Amino acid sequence: MTLGRTLFALIAGLLVAPVSFAAPAETDKPEKQTIVIVHGAWGGSWAFRRIENMLRAKGFDVYRPSLTGLGERAHLGTPEVGLSTHIDDVVNAIRFEDLHRVVLVGHSYGGMVISGVADRIPERLRKLVYLDAFVPNDGESVMGVLGPRSSWAESMIKNGFLVPPWLDGQPWPSDVPQPLKTFTESLSLSNEAARKIPAAYVLMVEK
Repeated sequence: MTLGRTLFALIAGLLVAPVSFAAPAETDKPEKQTIVIVHGAWGGSWAFRRIENMLRAKGFDVYRPSLTGLGERAHLGTPEVGLSTHIDDVVNAIRFEDLHRVVLVGHSYGGMVISGVADRIPERLRKLVYLDAFVPNDGESVMGVLGPRSSWAESMIKNGFLVPPWLDGQPWPSDVPQPLKTFTESLSLSNEAARKIPAAYVLMVEK
């Protein structure tokens, strides 16, 4: 998918299905919306740099944490890094930046992560946007969601990582190996408050 299509889909997800909330008083300043973008497997926050710039130009406050072992944090990648590690990454980014009423966006594998974040800190979120992403149920893993298609991922397993063939010879910044545990660890969802968070799904297709 091209960056342009990704940008269009992201903005469409935010604007086509907006969150309804009470209109502010005339004396109140317009609320500045906060967006946290969670990237997909093998990637990093670098992939959304231009999107952040464009959204900030429109008045949004944007954060894009890189998950442990990926992007500029690739040096921290070990077979012990799992889905729960990545959920902690985003939960802590929101808490330590003291963010509230967050529009939380997850791309691809990032859908697993934002689902776990919503279960942990629903009170910090105003909306979930699944950008061509996994939407898991309680107890599911990426491999479980893939089902029969998991053989595609299994063919990439090397020493506790998922190493796809397209990594060879990529210029920086580039995708990096993904810890296997992020695909095999099951997600636990039990917080009923998370189910009340408005959500939107953006499906991207080739034309």
